[in-house]
Amino acid sequence: MKTCGLLATLLLLLSLCSCHFGGQGDDSKVNIIRFDKTQYEYIEFNSFDATQRMKSDYYPMTKLLVENILEIGSIADDGIQVKFREYYSDSLLMQLMDDVESKFEDISTIEADLGKAFKSLGEELPDVAIPQVYAQLSALNESIIVSDTLLGISLDKYMGADYPLYKFFYYSYQRKSMSPDRIDNDCLVSLIGSDYPYDLEQTPNLCNLMVHLGRLHYVTAKVLGVDLQEQLDYTDNEWQWCVDNERDIFRFIIENNQLYSTDFMVLRKYLKPSPYVQYFGKQSPSRLGVWIGARIVEAYVKRNNIPLRDLMDMGNYGAIFANSHYLNAIV
Repeated sequence: MKTCGLLATLLLLLSLCSCHFGGQGDDSKVNIIRFDKTQYEYIEFNSFDATQRMKSDYYPMTKLLVENILEIGSIADDGIQVKFREYYSDSLLMQLMDDVESKFEDISTIEADLGKAFKSLGEELPDVAIPQVYAQLSALNESIIVSDTLLGISLDKYMGADYPLYKFFYYSYQRKSMSPDRIDNDCLVSLIGSDYPYDLEQTPNLCNLMVHLGRLHYVTAKVLGVDLQEQLDYTDNEWQWCVDNERDIFRFIIENNQLYSTDFMVLRKYLKPSPYVQYFGKQSPSRLGVWIGARIVEAYVKRNNIPLRDLMDMGNYGAIFANSHYLNAIV
């Protein structure tokens, strides 16, 4: 199973996981299953009908939620339904669920955006099958969930950066991308990352991880038809800082022998969301390694003029870096 979205502990930040998905029919139309409404009905009103639907119609979603997201036990455990309901009994979570159901009463815009995204994905990467899509309430545990045949969108993670309750749980840099307009992007990152996970036979050093993540985000931007700045959710000032300092960033990586580092703390600083990258001060945006990786991939594509499908089929991260001639272009 996979979520949206660094390898193991680190690979969790990296990709998502390797699964294949069942189709959803017409890839130009997405009908999101409102599992969240059944959850809400059960948690809020202890509805017997909702309980039965969770056991039958929504059994796969309920199992994923109980066992893999909330991790509160097995779906077959005695008393698991009571335990499930008690999990959501916190007053802040109850308020969150009320607000989610109010905000997302109509999700037709999300369905339309996903329909366009999945159609474009099918044209560019036809081997990535589209799963059945459902909405859920994950109690702020995950944003996007991917399993063999399902893709779950946790609506409670997309209430908007200024949503008041988020301030109890998240820093401002984390809230930045928790907006409904990021759902189609996060779903594509999850789907592409699931079909093209990090190759564990290759050393998880900074260069390889930058290329892997950079390729994932570069391709997502191309599929969505947006520029990399929008895909990475950088402000104008953040993007310009990267452009102005690109040569110095990479020179620092080389001079400090970080390019092939496998040190978890080095990888974390370059790849994990954070207020800024400590090596470069508070003006730097987070995930500079992802940005550098995307620039390497961009240089590789420009130099070799290959379609996205062939780019994703390239198995050697080091070869992509070497054949991009990125180092010669900026140093």
